[in-house]
Formats: sequence, C-alpha cells, structure tokens
Amino acid sequence: MENTNQDFLTVLLKYGMLFALIFAIIFLLAVLTPWMAKQVDKIIAKMKKDTPKAQEDPRCAQVKGLYDMPAEPSAATDADDTHNSEEQGEEL
Repeated sequence: MENTNQDFLTVLLKYGMLFALIFAIIFLLAVLTPWMAKQVDKIIAKMKKDTPKAQEDPRCAQVKGLYDMPAEPSAATDADDTHNSEEQGEEL
C-alpha cells in the first residue's frame, strides 16, 4: 500500500511540476512581451528617423471615409476611361 502511495505522489509531483513550469513560461512571456515591444519600437523609431520622408499625396487630407478618395485631375481620368473601354472590347 505504501508503494502505491509513493508512486501516486511521484506522478502527482511530476505532473504538478510540469504544470507549474508551463504556467511559469506563460507568466514570463506575459511579463516580457511589453518590454520586448518597447525595445522593438525604439529600433523602429531609429530606423524611421534615418530614412527620408516620402511625399504624401495632398488629396489624402481630403479623405473622410474608406471609399472617399477624391478623383484625380481630369486629364488622367480621361486617359483611364479610354484604357478601360479598350480592355472591355468597346470602341470609341
């Protein structure tokens, strides 16, 4: 009987320690993730500071919603209409 209790305690201790180890790893990841994110943000900020800024399209300031991009100037629109009608097999 004593041997059975000892085997039971050994198995219980083995799986209990495995359980505690898994939760310790999860805890460390939860604690270290914000610190790692801060370090990555610092690295990205350094990289962005070194690169020149791209010119932003002035029409983007006029956008109010997802599908509200203002139309391009009329010369480009006319050329696009001609190109699209030729793709569809229509003749002008």
